[in-house]
Amino acid sequence: MAAASRQINAAFAGPAAAARAAGATAIGKQPVFGPYKMPILYDKGEVIHTVGQFIDKLRRVRPYTQNSTEFRCDPLGLAVYVAPHTFIKDGVPRTAIRVVAYDYNKTSPTPVLLDNARLIGTVEAML
Repeated sequence: MAAASRQINAAFAGPAAAARAAGATAIGKQPVFGPYKMPILYDKGEVIHTVGQFIDKLRRVRPYTQNSTEFRCDPLGLAVYVAPHTFIKDGVPRTAIRVVAYDYNKTSPTPVLLDNARLIGTVEAML
């Protein structure tokens, strides 16, 4: 997974450098950069945070992202995946909620497994 992350970083180095050289600007004359020194592009008046492209490119190689609901923040390159998780503990099937967060170009998650019936009921009520 680290190799995939390096390949994606290399692939984005070219467009980011080109945007810097072209002076990706909003209204002012200075190039505009966001988190991780990635350029913010303004195409037809619409803001495009280039760091958000990592979310799309890395979803295939990141664990726990398949069959999950994705919540994303392109300006920060943050993606959170939420999915039900069924497992057997002490011979009893249990259901929990898996919440996994990825930051920028990371391929290793920060998983949180919630195994609390009250919390699950609260989440179901919100849906």
